[in-house]
Amino acid sequence: MTATKKGSSQEPNKKTLTMDQIAQAILNMKSAIAAKNKEAREFEAKVKAQMELLKVPVVAYMQENGATSIKTKQGNITLKEDKKFNTTNWDAFYTFVKEHDAFHFLNKRITHKAVQEFFEENDKVIYPIGLQEISEQNITVTKPRK
Repeated sequence: MTATKKGSSQEPNKKTLTMDQIAQAILNMKSAIAAKNKEAREFEAKVKAQMELLKVPVVAYMQENGATSIKTKQGNITLKEDKKFNTTNWDAFYTFVKEHDAFHFLNKRITHKAVQEFFEENDKVIYPIGLQEISEQNITVTKPRK
C-alpha cells in the first residue's frame, strides 16, 4: 500500500490510499493498541492484587517460624527484604550527591524536553562534549475536533 500524489504514475499491484484512509488506519491502530494496553493493565492489576493477598499468610507464617525459605513441591519460597529509597527534599539530596560524588545514585537519562528548552533559551551556549542531538521525522494523527 502506498500513498501517491495526484497525477503520479503508480505500479499496478500497489493499492493507493488517500491521506484520509491512512489517517483513519493509524487512528484505528492507536485505538486498538490503547484498548489492549488497558485490558492488560486491568488484568495485571487484578492478578497482582490476588498475589498480594496470597503473600500475607506466607510472610506471617515465615516470620512466626523464623524461616527465610520454604521448600515446596511447586518451588521454593524465599523471604527477603527489598529496600527502596525516595527523597522528599531534592535540593538536600542533590547537595548530598555532589558532596559525596555519588552521581551513581541517579539514573543516567537525559530529560529531552528540559535540554531542548534550555538550549532554546540559551542560544549562545554550545552543546557540551558528548551531547548529541538526534532529530527524527514523525507524524501525529489526532481525531478531528467537532
